[in-house]
Amino acid sequence: MYETGASEAEARKHVEKLIQKAWRNMNKYQMDSENTPFARRFVAAAINLARIAECTYQHGDGHGAPDSRSRNRISSLIIEPISFH
Repeated sequence: MYETGASEAEARKHVEKLIQKAWRNMNKYQMDSENTPFARRFVAAAINLARIAECTYQHGDGHGAPDSRSRNRISSLIIEPISFH
C-alpha cells in the first residue's frame, strides 16, 4: 500500500488474487504429480500448511489477535471432540 499508494481495499483484492493463483498452482502440482519436480509428500505437506494458514488468517489474525469467529473455528476444529451419532 505504501509503495503504490493503493487503498486497503485494493491491496486486499490484490492479495486475494495472489492467494487464488497460488491455490491453482498447488492444485495443479497435486493433480499432475508426475510432471512436477517435487515429491508427492512435499506437495501434500505444502497444501496442508496452506490450508492451516488460510483457516487461521482467512478472517483476520486468528493467531495473534483472534476474534470470536476465529476462536470458534479453531476450537471446533482442534479442541472440541468430534462425535458421530
